Amino acid sequence: MPENNIEEPLKLQWIKGEKFGDVEIVDKEDGEFTLFQGGGKIFTNLIPEFLTENIDAEMNVLEASSKTNNTKKDPIKKEVETSPLRILLDKQKKLDKVPMGISFSINIPKKKVIEVLESTFDPQELHEELEKFIEDQLDMETVVSTIKDSVKILIQEKYKGV
Repeated sequence: MPENNIEEPLKLQWIKGEKFGDVEIVDKEDGEFTLFQGGGKIFTNLIPEFLTENIDAEMNVLEASSKTNNTKKDPIKKEVETSPLRILLDKQKKLDKVPMGISFSINIPKKKVIEVLESTFDPQELHEELEKFIEDQLDMETVVSTIKDSVKILIQEKYKGV
């Protein structure tokens, strides 16, 4: 990844997630993160999975035009036919915000082990390594599958009589 002293800023485009199609300009790398000029950041090791340097010029034009219209539409989704039901759901003004309980089981060290490590190592470094340790246990397929299952459960619970 380029540092701050580059002449031409590196542009990356989201190929996955809710920012799909958006273009980010890399500001700099800071430890394990890549920081964007827009204020966002991503773990540097996740960039190949979520972003690409091969930015589609047509997508950029569509993105720019959608932003000038003050709508947050995904340029790729314009090509996909939207169902009448989805159009009606998207146009709803009053929506209920409800929590969606999602949990994952992970393995973590005993508190006493962390206390010993904290007395021996830099607490910030320990915290960062502990985060990586836990994050490495999360499989993206499992995360997405769990979220999809939680959405189905939410629908069943919220709209039982429908």
